[in-house]
Amino acid sequence: MTHNEIISRLNNVHGSGNKVTARCPAHDDKQNSLSVSFQDGKTLLHCHAGCSVEKIVEVMGLCMGDLFSEQKIPPVGGSNRREIEKVYDYVDLDGKLIHQTIRYRGKQFSQRQPDPAKQGAWIYNLKNIEPVLYNLPAVANAIQNNNLIFICEGEKDCDNLKLKNIVATTSPMGAGKWRDSYSEMLTGAIVCIIPDNDEAGKKHAQAVAKSLYGKAKSIHICDLAKELPELPKGGDFSDFTATLGENASTRFKKVLDNAIKYQGEIIASWEKPLPFMDMELPPFPVEALPANLRNMVLAVSEATQTPIDMSAVAILAVISVCVQKKFKIQGKADWFEPLNIYASTIANPAERKSAVLALLSRPLYKYERQEKDRLHLEIERNATEKRLLEKEKDKFIAKGDRESALRVTEELNAFVEIKPFRLLADDITPEALISLMADNDGRMSVLSAEGGIFDILNGRYSNNGGVNIDALLKAHAAEPLRVDRKGRREEHIDEPALTIYLSVQPHVIQSLMSNITFLGRGLTARFLYSLPVSSVGGRRFETTPISIQVEKEYCDLCFDLLDYKNIEAPEIITLSQEAYVLSAAFASELEPRLIDDLEDIAFWAGKMHGAILRITGLLHVSDQPAVFAQSTPVSAKTMQSAITIGYYFLEHAKAAHNPQGDDKPTNEAKYILLRLKKHNLSRFNSGELLRLCKKFKSVDDLTQPIDILKEKGYLMEEVMQYTGTGRPPSNVYHVNPLFYEAN
Repeated sequence: MTHNEIISRLNNVHGSGNKVTARCPAHDDKQNSLSVSFQDGKTLLHCHAGCSVEKIVEVMGLCMGDLFSEQKIPPVGGSNRREIEKVYDYVDLDGKLIHQTIRYRGKQFSQRQPDPAKQGAWIYNLKNIEPVLYNLPAVANAIQNNNLIFICEGEKDCDNLKLKNIVATTSPMGAGKWRDSYSEMLTGAIVCIIPDNDEAGKKHAQAVAKSLYGKAKSIHICDLAKELPELPKGGDFSDFTATLGENASTRFKKVLDNAIKYQGEIIASWEKPLPFMDMELPPFPVEALPANLRNMVLAVSEATQTPIDMSAVAILAVISVCVQKKFKIQGKADWFEPLNIYASTIANPAERKSAVLALLSRPLYKYERQEKDRLHLEIERNATEKRLLEKEKDKFIAKGDRESALRVTEELNAFVEIKPFRLLADDITPEALISLMADNDGRMSVLSAEGGIFDILNGRYSNNGGVNIDALLKAHAAEPLRVDRKGRREEHIDEPALTIYLSVQPHVIQSLMSNITFLGRGLTARFLYSLPVSSVGGRRFETTPISIQVEKEYCDLCFDLLDYKNIEAPEIITLSQEAYVLSAAFASELEPRLIDDLEDIAFWAGKMHGAILRITGLLHVSDQPAVFAQSTPVSAKTMQSAITIGYYFLEHAKAAHNPQGDDKPTNEAKYILLRLKKHNLSRFNSGELLRLCKKFKSVDDLTQPIDILKEKGYLMEEVMQYTGTGRPPSNVYHVNPLFYEAN
């Protein structure tokens, strides 16, 4: 790089010509501690606070070779005096220089290391040191964060990938020189190998993959020429991008999509594993819904060719949005349940989850837009009044009129700000959710065909991966919610109400169930689960559209419930004597089961009666005009319908928490498969599996589930040879790659 290009990367540059000073980028420099000079074609850096040149160069995003001007690069000693084109630094985890690769004009290379006996001198070989991978600090960081790492044949490709904010590495001395020590540095990494387009490149890729197998978390190999047949022999990633120009990123994505997963050398002996038998789950009892809801559920299911369950659970959530915080249902003298619910439909991709949710939530979005338009002028006037009061206060303060300033301050404190009307949220943090509830009378809803909120709660927006679920726990139970944040207004909601409906893929629920915090604090116990039988493969193209009358009745119901305004507190829905008897009988039947057949999901089943009461309230308000909901007690028929729906959710909750309800060893075998799939392991030993699966206390606990997986063809055991010295090695289990392909 030129001297001026290097200076352009620094801050607060003073001076001119060949000598300047600047803020040192390697420490919190309050004054110009860095001296920068240009001598004999090289930029010299010196930090008077003691930062090393290597550290300064690293923070600037450069390598040591960049300090040599491209106009005057010093030749290497020797008779031929080849001209250096680029110098690539190989550093340790702390950024200290270990060795360098020198690239000469004409694509020739040599290696050198600093001479410990003579400062500034070089030894042109890598004797007596252990070489390291290129970009080692970035590689270590990528492994820690489960980010993809590319392995190239040369440093130039790595640097070109770095320009795209992609971590890439290589080994010194090119193809055929890979060492097992480099694989140790990549233990636990997710890697993709990009070989050069020649036979040597392919052999090198296989050798690297073989060395990494069992150490890296996953290994894929790309083929650039398959996407770009005109790539010249020996062409690499840099040639690929230079040829394609602006289209390179799009075309390279296709290369990655077609990358081959390396599965070791025993893949030919695998056969398709035997599936576990699926548990037969009951369909949603649609006849238990009031006619106006039932008709819409059946119409949406027919129009979208989706299971009835999907529409039925979603429609309960929509009614919950309409009435949350407007009504409570009284289970007995001292027991009241709000009518907001948390529910989730679990289905694979291509099941038309989004289409179902879009049709059923349409009245909510329509009502939200209508209210926003109606309140627009009022909100503008309200905001103007507040700004005028603030200006008036500032005017009195400027005049020194203390009494008037305090009077206006009191007016401002009492001023009620009108916020834009919101019913729904989607991809939102808990903090933002609380603010939305505070601005909307303590109500809010999250309806989504994705599981984004779980990603957020899992720590997507937290530097330490922490989990904040207080808002969800308290908003489900209508418990007071108070939030104090530095620099922001206090938010206090006496009775928060939140409805959640998520139509998600199975892996999202698996993530939810494996989160110890979610389980331990009862978040998973608050959800109603539905696992509908897939309609894929049997769907018709010609379908009956939703009739105008059915959709109008449904939309009118939603608007009637949304328009209902309770002035001070939720209205109380009471049970008729007959409904009360049914509720009490259910409680008597449920209680002993919590320590018997429902013991494994007692944390969910313990909340089942409360969930049934909430469903009772939703059915009750849907079956008549909202104004009569409080004055008309719940009938025995409505209570029995809610109990029937409750039993549906119980069976599906068993499946969600304990897939397929098999015996313990079989469930443990499935649990192992889930953990293997999450970490994408190709092989492991018993000790590694024990660390991966925390529920097992000893290696002996693994025997039965592993035997089941071996019998079904998911695992193959490799007996390791014992040499007779030291501790006998553990046998290795290889994972059937066809299991990953099926998933």
